[in-house]
Formats: sequence, C-alpha cells, structure tokens
Amino acid sequence: MPPKAAVPADRPPIAPYQVPQGPGALRMFLFTLLTVVASTAFQIVRSGATIADVPHFFSREGAIAELWQTGSNASTVTLYGSELSTCTQRVELILKEKDVPYIFIPINMKEKEQKSEAHIARQPFGQVPALVDGSMQLYESRAIGRYIAASYPFRGVQLYPTSNLTRMAWTEQAVSVEMSDFDPVLSGLLSEMIYKSSRPDMKRVQYLKDQLKVKMEGYERILSKQKYLAGDALTIADLFHLPVGTSAMKKLDLIWYDGFPSVERWWKDISSRPAWKEIESRS
Repeated sequence: MPPKAAVPADRPPIAPYQVPQGPGALRMFLFTLLTVVASTAFQIVRSGATIADVPHFFSREGAIAELWQTGSNASTVTLYGSELSTCTQRVELILKEKDVPYIFIPINMKEKEQKSEAHIARQPFGQVPALVDGSMQLYESRAIGRYIAASYPFRGVQLYPTSNLTRMAWTEQAVSVEMSDFDPVLSGLLSEMIYKSSRPDMKRVQYLKDQLKVKMEGYERILSKQKYLAGDALTIADLFHLPVGTSAMKKLDLIWYDGFPSVERWWKDISSRPAWKEIESRS
C-alpha cells in the first residue's frame, strides 16, 4: 500500500460536515417534506392519474424527478412551425394541454423559409414542425406529441400512459387509426377540393367520401362503447384528430360525423377544450 501524502503544514484542517441541529433545522426539514408531498399530491390529482400510476410517480422517471428538473435546469422547448399548419397545430395543442412552456419560432411558408439551410438542419425534408429541446432535435408532429406527453407525464393533463402497457398499447392503436383511417381521407378531400391548382377529380372525391362513411362506421363502433378512442380517458390519439378534422369542417363545410351520434358526442367533447379553442381562433 503506498504511503499517504503528507498534508502541508500551512493547509487548515478540513472541518467535518455538520448536520444541522436544533428545532429550526427540524422545522425546515418538515416544511420541505410537506411542500414536496403537497406538490406531489396536487400533480397526481391534476393529472388524472390512477392508483396504478402512483408508483411511477415516485420513480426516477416520474413526476418528482420532473418537478426537480423543471425547478432547476430544465431546458427550453422551442417549436418551429406555422400557425396555419395542421401539423404544427397538433404539436402546439399537446404543449398547451401539458402546460409545457415553449418558444414559438414562426416559419414563413410563403417565403419558403422551411427550405432554408437552417431549417433543413432541424427538419431534413424541409417541412414543419420541428422541435428543439436542449440538445435534442425532433420532427414529425405525432412523434413530437408522444415525446412531450411522455417527457412531462404529470404536468397538465395525462395523455400518454407510459406506466401502463395495456393503456399505452390502446393509445398507440388509436394513434394508428387516426394516422391511417382518418387523416388520409379528410386530407385527401382537402387536397382535391381546396389545395389542388387544377379542377378536382370528382371520381376521387366521391371515392374519398365513400371511404369517409366506412371509416366513420368504424369510429361509431368504437365510441359507442367508450368515451374516447383509447378507453375512458383522453389521450394524445383523440387530440391528434383536431387540426385536420376542424380544417375539413371549415374549408369544406363538411360535417363529417353527421349520422354518427357517438362520433358527434366525442367530437364536441374534444373540440370544446380551451387549449384547442385558443389555437383554432388564430387559424
């Protein structure tokens, strides 16, 4: 064993750490503990978490860790996009529902700013939106929505139940339905009837309208048995429908849920949320 290095004579001895003593220190400890417990309880109730979610709340990835990060060195979320873009609106909606502070950097689509070198460094396809969170960059609106909902599970409304694999699978299933069965039909109608520079292909329009009816029949089967698409709790899957669904209603004058009472009930529920009303008022 090598000999210990000699301590220089002029170096003062290091005093051992002294644990605070006395009633004042105890009061401070109890106050801090009660503050953490109260904040924890408030976050659990506000988020709509269930008993099954509580263990996750105290884990490394749970809300206590999130509260610590938020109160100390949390990075600033920056969203690059256009207020008129349905994909940007999809991300903004999740940020607002989750009460996540963010900076919005507008991208002028008419001036082709999305094709600039600076933006392509964030989004390789030259599209919107793109998100920067510290050193992490992310694109694709649904991926960003998942990231925000999973990164801040107990801020705002709980939208992505990562602590429950069954509920998370149901959520992913519903997201897939929105992306595969809802968005393509209404986006196709918007493309043919609004955005197309030439006259619309009416055979294509009729095909899409027929498909819309088939899709709504499926939605009616789901929503006649439960409140939301992934069960009886609101998730990102429900909210992802709002931008394109609203755009189709406004621009096409199309009540696409007409004749499907459960779908109508669900749509009026999610479309009346204050976060969406704020975004809708700008478009």
